[in-house]
Amino acid sequence: MTLVILTFLALGQANLLQAETFTLNCTADTIVRTDLTVRRNDNYGMQQYLIVGSGRGGGGGGWGEPDAMRSIIRFDLAGRNKLAQKAMLELTIYSYTDGTASSKHDVHVHRVLENWIEGDGFETNNSSEYPPGSTGTDPAYGVAWTGLGENTDPSANNNQSIPQFDDQSETSALIDRTVHQPGDIIELDITDLYNNWISDGDNYGLMLRDIHDDGVFRGVVFGARESDLYYFAKATPGPRLVVTELFEYIDDADIESFVYSDKWNFYIDRWGRLNHTVHECKEPGATASINFTGTDIALIGELQPWGGDADVYIDNKYQQRISCFSPVAENYQQTLFAASGLGPNPHVLAITVTGNGWIYLDALRYEYRIAETIIRDDIDSAITYAGNWSLKTGSGWENRYQGTTHESSDLGANASWTFHGSAIRIIADKQPWGGQAEVFIDETSYGIISYHADQVDANHQVEVFNASGLQPGSHEIRIQHNGSGWIYFDAWEVY
Repeated sequence: MTLVILTFLALGQANLLQAETFTLNCTADTIVRTDLTVRRNDNYGMQQYLIVGSGRGGGGGGWGEPDAMRSIIRFDLAGRNKLAQKAMLELTIYSYTDGTASSKHDVHVHRVLENWIEGDGFETNNSSEYPPGSTGTDPAYGVAWTGLGENTDPSANNNQSIPQFDDQSETSALIDRTVHQPGDIIELDITDLYNNWISDGDNYGLMLRDIHDDGVFRGVVFGARESDLYYFAKATPGPRLVVTELFEYIDDADIESFVYSDKWNFYIDRWGRLNHTVHECKEPGATASINFTGTDIALIGELQPWGGDADVYIDNKYQQRISCFSPVAENYQQTLFAASGLGPNPHVLAITVTGNGWIYLDALRYEYRIAETIIRDDIDSAITYAGNWSLKTGSGWENRYQGTTHESSDLGANASWTFHGSAIRIIADKQPWGGQAEVFIDETSYGIISYHADQVDANHQVEVFNASGLQPGSHEIRIQHNGSGWIYFDAWEVY
């Protein structure tokens, strides 16, 4: 699927739907270490680099103990209220420390769950490089591996202990010293993490951990934000977050796009809602409709213990019943309903309140996607072959798509698969000994197709079947041999 930049008019407002890509520099980053016991209370809040790596006997760990040096990073997302299509964390390799020329680093990203203080610690043998306002790592105030209350060293009394983090890794990258050199940029996809920050507002940053266990003390060193702020003899760019947003919202307060029947209550200054507004209703039969142009949508509302049900329609076609109920209160900006693969034309989404509780409408999120033609080969794992089929490949079959094709003369033999889209065509051979097959989509017959041609080997990669105007979404298709002769299957295209 290819995403393109388009401008379109949503009723009541002009919206520019574009692939807005922006880069955020981190606003806080530091190192926490237990590779040596004396490092456990050190703060590196103003260091020009970040380290992720193993230990050397500190904190009771063994030599080469994994995950003994971590880095913590935070980005300021103030003013950002849109979910991202893509959010990539970029880390630039500063250097490597210890280890061997072939050492590897399995760097994982974890969500930090509580606040932390970057601090003002700095370590160097060159006094001329001290950034303004920095101090040594021992007297520094800020986060360390263990701080006040967890470290018997009096020097730890001015430190905060390492913050709690989610044990579940968000993503990871294997950094290989034989491949990745200083100056190389490591990219990690943290889209889900970014969207969680935006959705629930709890942005305490992320933590980098190296869990590779090879019994060797080693570290991978990345540039820190201080490299961007102050002069250092060796400066490497700090962490960046490259974000792409590809959709817009229509707010519930846009009365030219949202059309409400009677009995809807409108509230402003409601914390947690998009633009701090929401519409609520529990009147049986009350309706709301939203005019939009887009291919992918999500109806945003909230879930509450007193929430009820509503029926959803798109262009007067029933979709499903949604619920605003949750046993836990105050679940704001939740997806109540989502649809994708809609046609690139105006649509109307409508809901009807059932009356068994409150319905909450906050916004409609919409995207405009245009799908390029997707072609799949006959050996694709999505296909299930039943009956006697022969796979043809190698010499003499080069002029088939990707050099392979399937053929069968077995009555009842079939090939089936699932595709997502609104149109499909099937590519195959036609030969003098070609037979016939019947095509079914979602168990409805779409007629008989013929594989017969008068000339030998003159009709490869030709269209034998085409169906368009299908309901957007997933479909099951089956080709089934229904007569004498041979049938062929080379590829299919969805568009």
